[in-house]
Amino acid sequence: MQDSSFLNSIGRMLESPKTGKIINFVIIPLLILLILLLPPINLLERVRTIGYEPITPESGMVTDPDGTRVVFPADGLTGKAYAKLASIPREQFERGEVDDEALRTALEKLPTALRPRSPIYMLSVRGEIPTHTIATIPIPNDSMPYETLDVYNWNGEKWEWMPHRIIQEEDVIESDVNFVPNDFAVFQTTPQLPTVGALLPPGKDLPPEAATAVNAVFPTALTLRGDGSVDGAESLIAAENINGKAYMVVRNYRPGEVPRTDLLANLIIDQGLQEVQINTLAELAASKLYDGVALDYRGVDPPLRADYTAFINKLAARLHTDGKELIVYVDKPVQLSDDTWETYGYDWIALGAVADHIVIPIFENPVDYYPGGTVEKLLAWGVGQVDRYKLMLELPANATEQAGNYFIPRGFQDAITPILGTVATENDVVEPGMPVQAQLKSDVVASPLQYDPASGISWYRYRDQSGEERIVFFENATSLAAKLSLANRFNLGGIVTNAIEIKDYDPKIWETLAQYANGQIPGIAEPNLGVEWKAVDSKGNVVAEQRTSLYQPAQIILPDAPDTYSIRADVKEGDTFISNQGIAQVAVATYTPTPTP
Repeated sequence: MQDSSFLNSIGRMLESPKTGKIINFVIIPLLILLILLLPPINLLERVRTIGYEPITPESGMVTDPDGTRVVFPADGLTGKAYAKLASIPREQFERGEVDDEALRTALEKLPTALRPRSPIYMLSVRGEIPTHTIATIPIPNDSMPYETLDVYNWNGEKWEWMPHRIIQEEDVIESDVNFVPNDFAVFQTTPQLPTVGALLPPGKDLPPEAATAVNAVFPTALTLRGDGSVDGAESLIAAENINGKAYMVVRNYRPGEVPRTDLLANLIIDQGLQEVQINTLAELAASKLYDGVALDYRGVDPPLRADYTAFINKLAARLHTDGKELIVYVDKPVQLSDDTWETYGYDWIALGAVADHIVIPIFENPVDYYPGGTVEKLLAWGVGQVDRYKLMLELPANATEQAGNYFIPRGFQDAITPILGTVATENDVVEPGMPVQAQLKSDVVASPLQYDPASGISWYRYRDQSGEERIVFFENATSLAAKLSLANRFNLGGIVTNAIEIKDYDPKIWETLAQYANGQIPGIAEPNLGVEWKAVDSKGNVVAEQRTSLYQPAQIILPDAPDTYSIRADVKEGDTFISNQGIAQVAVATYTPTPTP
């Protein structure tokens, strides 16, 4: 009875005009709207993604009419996503004829070293943001030289460099990244004033002639210790005594010794040791007023690659918080194919993303620096792995002797003496008025000094006592100029020289480095080596001088006065002293008249 009354009440309510209006004008529309908003119709999502392409594992690509395409690989898709790619012409962007406020800000903050070469591509993504993107852009016609092209993305605050590679066969530039770029384009890079660094061993000073060439000093006092701290802190000079920037170098080796890869591996896998290391370096940099740290750790074990990257991230974060910089050395990579290099325990892209500079170490074989050689190929690949303005080359100032597959560093004078020999005179005693014939003689059977204009390298061959052929390559201002020209060709961030560390080098390198530091392109000219001969009497007075080529004998006229004269030979390049090749003694005999019968 009670149930029947309740049902009758419900029936009367549903039949009332007021309820009918609620059903017809509220409930039914809400149900319809709900049906439209929910799958499978998803009306709101369809409205929000009008003009967008659905991104699926089977079809994950958007394109621009000029042939540019952005692919979203399946491994980076985390859910439903939609993408749209548009572009504005380069000229329109450069003139500021854009409606988007963000693009106007991007133009205002565009670095002066970057010149747009492609349209500005605007990529928009709705839904679940992918974590892997590959953008492929046709290289514009006016983009030579290709080796100075880069890809940059405007992230809303600044232009950020993007890793890339140039595929010349297809005439495209490809950027494979782990994020979705916003507004990106191809840019032509231009040179910036480079960093010119010099390694400075403990107890050494920067020579006066280097003052105009070097703008960053790298004291090499510190080495890694087993407890995560460093040895050599007591020998580290205060940066306030350094003119220019100062970076304290930390190594896991001493020059000429094998790197302590065991200490390095322990550091990489032990969080406690890392904490000690990071605190030690940060506190030293602060107390000694250094601009930053240059980490020269060699021999990172490839299985520890990710762990080493994580350590560098933590060290960089601490130093950057303190207002300091981090420079990271890598090991020499090995080329596996045209566009593939084995970098072992060093992830160039990841390290370059957090470090302020990446330093490529010296290649022992001088032939690697020849045009089209290993170093040029490495740089062509490397500027796509690391922002070129962060890349630095460590360059040798030492001569190199090749014996088979071994390369032995040699001092400049040590290398040149065997081929030139020492001073020898035809006679030890001469009569008054007679010339002295002097020349440089060597016991070494060697070829004449050769010069390669393409690399700027001078060299000679000789055979050692066992009959094995050896080649001696010289490093001088001319060969350095050729290497600096290579750095300029790729618009690198700078170089580091080991001249002061090796002590014996061509002094003319500082003039060449000063030109490079000032943004000039040093000229490459064949070295003008010659021998300056001097005759000095017993009182120290120079009584005769002569200039000859390296292998030309000298005819020296001595005074008639009886005395013992020193014949000295100095090798010079122009007016710059290179080396002394020794001294020979010659006596002028006392004239004794022949009695007349």
